[in-house]
Amino acid sequence: MTGDATAAVWIDAHKRLQAIAKPGDIFVFGDSGHGSTYETILTMAGGTAFCFYERQIKEVEQHKLMTGWPEGVLVIYVYDCCHSAGLKSRELQPHIIRAAPIWLNKGMESQPQFDPKSGDIKAAIIELAACKQTETAADGPQNGAFTGSILDIWQQSQEQDVTLACQPWFDGVSQEMATNFPSQHPVLTTLGAGSNYLNTPISD
Repeated sequence: MTGDATAAVWIDAHKRLQAIAKPGDIFVFGDSGHGSTYETILTMAGGTAFCFYERQIKEVEQHKLMTGWPEGVLVIYVYDCCHSAGLKSRELQPHIIRAAPIWLNKGMESQPQFDPKSGDIKAAIIELAACKQTETAADGPQNGAFTGSILDIWQQSQEQDVTLACQPWFDGVSQEMATNFPSQHPVLTTLGAGSNYLNTPISD
């Protein structure tokens, strides 16, 4: 929502950390903001995107960024934005487009097109998304509803001196969301070797 939250910052952080990442490292990336869907008139296809201050990052561009992580690294992404689970599809899904002014689509059409392949991911990627691709993400009392639940379960594990891993962390968040925000359904997905790390301790 401010000039500090730019796509350029997000991309630069990936490049800087990927340059020094080594096997055994764990990185956590979080985006709490707006998410959107888009249609491209020329291709008659659409997808989902992050909304940053100066532009959007499409799911295929995010996938391209993730191919830069080296093997043996665990990267956890927390997406608290609308349509966030759509980021797992990695491809443009054909559908009937809604009528929209050409100028509104022009910016998205001019962005680079990628041909993502899941095999391009060398690292272990775990993604915790706030909601399904067809859903919107709610606000909570202080943070986004999903972010609030993420922080609640983490804090509980610290208070109970419980070592937390992604799968139980996500399970706890899902239970809390089901109670407080039943219309929103968090989604966990893995890429690369991510499924091998679901129960790897990430807190001490």
